[in-house]
Amino acid sequence: MNKNKARSAAYNEPTVNAQKPVKRYRKGVVALVNTLLALVLVVCLLGTGACAALLYWDFSDSGNSEADLSDIVKSESEDVVYFLVAGMDEGETLTDIMMVVCYDIKAGKASILQIPRDTFIGVDVPTGKMNAVYGRAPREEGQTNINAMLRRINDSFGLPVDHYITVTLSAFRDIVDAVGGVDVYVPSTIRNAWDQQRNHYTFSEGMNHMNGSMAEAFVRHRKSYAMGDLGRVKAQRSFYAAFIQKCLNMNYGQMAAAATSIYDKVSTDMKLVDILAYAKQAQKLGAKNVEFYALPGQGGMFRLQNWGTLSNYSIHKQEYADMLNQYFMPYAKTPVSAESLRIDELHTTYFENYIEDATISEYLPGTEDDDATESTESEE
Repeated sequence: MNKNKARSAAYNEPTVNAQKPVKRYRKGVVALVNTLLALVLVVCLLGTGACAALLYWDFSDSGNSEADLSDIVKSESEDVVYFLVAGMDEGETLTDIMMVVCYDIKAGKASILQIPRDTFIGVDVPTGKMNAVYGRAPREEGQTNINAMLRRINDSFGLPVDHYITVTLSAFRDIVDAVGGVDVYVPSTIRNAWDQQRNHYTFSEGMNHMNGSMAEAFVRHRKSYAMGDLGRVKAQRSFYAAFIQKCLNMNYGQMAAAATSIYDKVSTDMKLVDILAYAKQAQKLGAKNVEFYALPGQGGMFRLQNWGTLSNYSIHKQEYADMLNQYFMPYAKTPVSAESLRIDELHTTYFENYIEDATISEYLPGTEDDDATESTESEE
């Protein structure tokens, strides 16, 4: 992000043009919106006082929370806990949004690993993509969908998982509307972004107030980005940041209403006692202490055994191992090696990563100016 770019304080009103449904519909992009709520829940449940209302519900009874986590590798340190956040498509077979949140309790910060849906995970999975593991990958007898996914996170990405949260597509629109919409900074004008009902929107450069339908159209849009899905992953951070900031600023009553609206749409293994414990430990977690990291790799067309030539995202194993050890394994006794990761690189020609790492605050308008002002005042 260009931190020196001037940002207008004026808000733009997105334009909308209702169009008749067309026959062709890209299901693969639908679920790109639905884990935003789950991400917010993870951050909020980790202890902001404004989200205290959420502590009065036990989400373990909602959705499909049948996972037995006894065989899942968990954190080896009491000072760090890991959450898998996954967004489901309409058929609840694909997880087109996947993030692992590493909450460092001791340091008071959270690191979020974004895993592209097209990440190559193995030829035993249809299409070879990580988003197909949940509902389509072969699994042991009696193994649930979420367990199959958790095991892949353990084995292929070398990450422990203590808890998980999954959320459906419809929950996203509902929660955005429940919080009164979100004010999002759009770096450059986006045209012809559409939601599930085929309402088409234009988002002008600058601040845009988005309701649930508008937000869905914004975060699913990719045609305006040269790098397609990777460009979309980068653009979505503007919404993540604004949405999280909105929740952090909400009062008790507002969060109680939001929690009620998503109660039956979230699935997690966490019980009330877990949530209470995390909330007590992390009351000071703020936007500047939450950082995004993109899985290092590159996209391309690759020929896969049994599946033909498909678009996949090929991981950069050594770069990922270095990132893992530096930001996601703060108290590990033994560093993770690239050779230990059960995932293959597909590319033969190396290209550098497209998405840089960034804190949430870098996507919030005025943050850089505020930091500069605070620095000047402290010096005086």
